[in-house]
Amino acid sequence: MKKLKEFFKKMNEYGIRLPMVRVNGKPSITATFAFISFSTALFGQIGKVTKILGDVDLAAANYLFFGCLFAYLGRRMTAGNGKIEVEKKEE
Repeated sequence: MKKLKEFFKKMNEYGIRLPMVRVNGKPSITATFAFISFSTALFGQIGKVTKILGDVDLAAANYLFFGCLFAYLGRRMTAGNGKIEVEKKEE
């Protein structure tokens, strides 16, 4: 039991490293979810056309993809200082 407590303490101190998609050099969990759900939807589409994967529920795969994509885009649009800057053209 003591070894188990030490293991959990070590994991809490250092964190558990997960492979994630990086955006601007930083790991992004929402980008990772969008990538995984896109891959799932794409393989579902390919499997349905080629009939290799059998009966695939494409509606559920697409809902998952769009949900993850909108979560990523919502996070990306609100990240930062919240200001939109427009560059002016010099004439």
